Amino acid sequence: TSGITNEQGNYIIKGVNYGSGTTFTAMPRKLSIIGRALEMDGVDDAIEIPSQVGGVAMNTGTIETWVYPRTFATSQPIVALRDDGVNSSGILTIENGVFQFRAKSGATATDITQLDTALWYHVAVKFTTTEATFYVNGELGAVVNGDFSIEPGSATATAMIGNFGSDYFYGRIDEVRIWNTERTQQQI
Repeated sequence: TSGITNEQGNYIIKGVNYGSGTTFTAMPRKLSIIGRALEMDGVDDAIEIPSQVGGVAMNTGTIETWVYPRTFATSQPIVALRDDGVNSSGILTIENGVFQFRAKSGATATDITQLDTALWYHVAVKFTTTEATFYVNGELGAVVNGDFSIEPGSATATAMIGNFGSDYFYGRIDEVRIWNTERTQQQI
């Protein structure tokens, strides 16, 4: 499943799959090149994914999305699967111009691909209890050993697109997909 738009231009994210799955709709703030990506202002734009997603533990999974970053001056959070202020994990960001993934107990994986602003990138990070693997534009990136599983969150845990803590993404985000399985390079 993937993020699609309907005839009215509503962005529907269908890639979240935990049991019966989660779907929600958001209107883009501005038109993008293709007219349907979420335009994030880097100040206060974010999408909250329903709380049942934020409270689920995951030993394996894959996050993938298209991003068009406009700056690397600050942390650029793309997806935060678990944010309850205590056990925050499953955080896909851009830090200093490279993709980064933070998981259980602060385990951090950093990709090797140096990014540029104002370009589209397809990023996927596959995570397990033994490693995190990055794919950028379909090409294998860094493979980092460690426990990158995601701990269960509290009842108040949320999952976010474009926000983590006080940081907000500045640029465009499209087709966010969150899988509770390891996707292969061919599937990505």
